[in-house]
Amino acid sequence: MITGLNCTTLLVLDLESGIECYRHILARAPLFRLAADGIKGAVFATGNSLLKIVSPKGPGLQGQLVRSHLDKYGEGLFEMTFGVEDVGLAYRRLKRLSLSPDSISEVIQYDADGTLRNMSKRTGLPVNHSYGIPISLSDLAAEGPAADVTQPAILGIDLLVVATNDPERATVLYGARLGLPLVFDRTGPTDNARLLQFSCGDMVIEVVHRPASNKVGPDSIWGIGWRAADIDLVHDSLLRHGRNVSDVKVGAKPNTRVFTVRDGTCNVPTLVVQHAEGH
Repeated sequence: MITGLNCTTLLVLDLESGIECYRHILARAPLFRLAADGIKGAVFATGNSLLKIVSPKGPGLQGQLVRSHLDKYGEGLFEMTFGVEDVGLAYRRLKRLSLSPDSISEVIQYDADGTLRNMSKRTGLPVNHSYGIPISLSDLAAEGPAADVTQPAILGIDLLVVATNDPERATVLYGARLGLPLVFDRTGPTDNARLLQFSCGDMVIEVVHRPASNKVGPDSIWGIGWRAADIDLVHDSLLRHGRNVSDVKVGAKPNTRVFTVRDGTCNVPTLVVQHAEGH
């Protein structure tokens, strides 16, 4: 049913500051700006998915939702839009599984200047069925990066990390109900921390449960991993922009090298990873 991750949304207090942060991380300009229903934003194309950065602006239902979330949780990743080839088929499957999907609607998106950017069909899950994370399914195809991409550029999203206090519930949602293949499942021998990975196109949705954190409440999108072709070039570029980054080191996953970005991420724990060729 799901072909990949079309888009994830980052909520920020100051849009221009958020854009500047991710212009450095992604080494590219936004694909386009948007403004509608009490929000303003910018959309980055990352290679395999879109990153939408949004902040509230004036009245409107979306603006009220964004403002309320920022007031309660602060800046951070907010929602996931999965890609499907047939929204009608996806809707019928979700309905059979008692997930009460939204009625299929047509989404017409304009940029801030009023130019038509795209048209798509979507359905979504009520947040009580997705345990706090807004999840929608759309037939919108991810657009390619903007023409002024500079090197070194991020190739796309490698993983999106979901924090949960109920890993079994998450396994049912992402695996059995949404149909993402479970490719990794490990429980720590000493702390009982659980790590699950679900394949989603050419990336993974990683679900983490850390009992020691005493996390309560709804699930949340906790962090992100960006895939790089040349991790040393990305690392050097961020250092030149004055960013606080860790040293590049061998990753926990075989055949990877990684580093973390410690600031300028709008409260998103951020990893950059390079896979060895052929892995």
